[in-house]
Amino acid sequence: MVSTFSTVNAIAAVLLAENSVAHKQANGRRRRDSPSYTLGKPLSSFYEGPAMSHLSRIGKTCHGSHILPRVASSIRNSRLYSMAAVPLSETPKREWKPIERKQPQPAQITRLENGMTVASIEDYSSTTRIALYVNAGSRYERFNTLGASHVMKICAFLANKENSALKITREAELLGANLQAKNTREHLIISSDFLRDRVQPVLSIIASTVKDPCFYRWEVNDRKDHLFTDLAAKDTDIHAGHYQCDFTTFTPNFETIARCVRLVMVLILQLFISGIMEAVHQVAYRGPLANSIYCPSFRANSLFSDVLQSFAQECFTGPAMTLVGLGVNHDEFVQIASSSFEGISAKRPGEKQKSFYVGGDARWWADSPLVNAAVVTEGVGLEDKDILAAGLLTRILGGSPLIKYGNNTETSRLSKSVSEATTSPYTVSSLNINYSDSGLLGSYVIANAADIDKVLKAIVNQYRSVAEKGISNDELTRAKNQLKAYAAMSYENPASIMQDLAVQAGYTGSYKSPVDVLNEVDKASVEDVVKVAKRLFSAPLTLVASGNIEKVPAL
Repeated sequence: MVSTFSTVNAIAAVLLAENSVAHKQANGRRRRDSPSYTLGKPLSSFYEGPAMSHLSRIGKTCHGSHILPRVASSIRNSRLYSMAAVPLSETPKREWKPIERKQPQPAQITRLENGMTVASIEDYSSTTRIALYVNAGSRYERFNTLGASHVMKICAFLANKENSALKITREAELLGANLQAKNTREHLIISSDFLRDRVQPVLSIIASTVKDPCFYRWEVNDRKDHLFTDLAAKDTDIHAGHYQCDFTTFTPNFETIARCVRLVMVLILQLFISGIMEAVHQVAYRGPLANSIYCPSFRANSLFSDVLQSFAQECFTGPAMTLVGLGVNHDEFVQIASSSFEGISAKRPGEKQKSFYVGGDARWWADSPLVNAAVVTEGVGLEDKDILAAGLLTRILGGSPLIKYGNNTETSRLSKSVSEATTSPYTVSSLNINYSDSGLLGSYVIANAADIDKVLKAIVNQYRSVAEKGISNDELTRAKNQLKAYAAMSYENPASIMQDLAVQAGYTGSYKSPVDVLNEVDKASVEDVVKVAKRLFSAPLTLVASGNIEKVPAL
């Protein structure tokens, strides 16, 4: 008895063979008669011959005779277009049209009646990004409101007089939008990304978070776990002993180098988590910039609703807000912003308190064979005319290697001097932080505790060398190329574009395009960089170190 499976295979072979013959015959007729397709012709017209007769005979003799006749009937009545189509003798010609890509429009800035600044760039992307920058960072806190900025970031999307927390979450999900909140020393930032036809509902949600926040006591208490998690992450100590890497008997084999590289990468991340940069600000400044972006531990349980309401009423005013958008029509954006933020206070905030750089020294022990250290001086503010010269100085001092797994001892002054001071693994990079009225410029380093004194002295000597001996034209040219490349690549990142637009529009009310910035970089001279170096490195240095600090010198 013939099996059903083998029978079906035999049928398929016969059908395909006859189909090929039918195609050849039909193609010959088609070439003589007409150049058009014959689509949708039932296959029964091709198989009214021996194939169907053979199929019927087999169906009568095989086991399961009720199945094969149905298969034959299905094939006879089916319309398999791809098999029945008769191709043309010549391939049809297609007209390819290039996609028209619109060029982004220049930035546009408008100030609303309530004092809010609205800035946008239309880049014709399929998604829209908006962000609200509020002058409510940690530098605006007073003693009775210390930590309020951090807590308000955590409580940004809780209930307000227009929406409950559940409604905000539900509407954001239905709109396909993501909502984010972030706090810095200067700003509380509320941002969102979404499809470009949903500006009005998303902006309404963001506006409601700053217009009428409720800060219900039970909701704020429920968010305390997030607050304590942030504080625990900040205070995480560095335990390098968990990593098996003996720096005192270092041998240059691949396995040891790989462990050291992993260790250094982990410690670079923990450098910021461990609170070193927070300590740098507390030591370097007297005034608002010394405030941490984290809530102090002693304030974690005393930030009640009335404290948050007081801070919100002081900071959530029109003149203290800058709304930026990317991928949105400016006129429509302004109109929606006017209606969404209607009723917000137009009261001008009080005069910003000044911070004074004083420098200093702070160090603490940690269970580690390494030392994490930062050596900085007062840098320049965002509105300082020497900000680009300071950026060039940072590149001349040198940062992380620009080539993966490479080194920059020939192009980085810091790396070259530190490599001459120690043969142990290390990492060193320049540091440049800018605020509205001040900044920090210097370097951070991770090195073996046995060599940390020589490493730190080598770094300080490079500071003095730039200020006293100057720089070469080759160094300046290389620094210009690096700074221009960094600026150009930053403008490919939407987040960087929005931050730059918000800072410029909020502080100056104008916007310098990337082309303008690159042209100004080209105008800098050796004298400009040396002048800035002499000005900055004449101020007292700030040293903060953590780890095995036995050999950390006094600078």
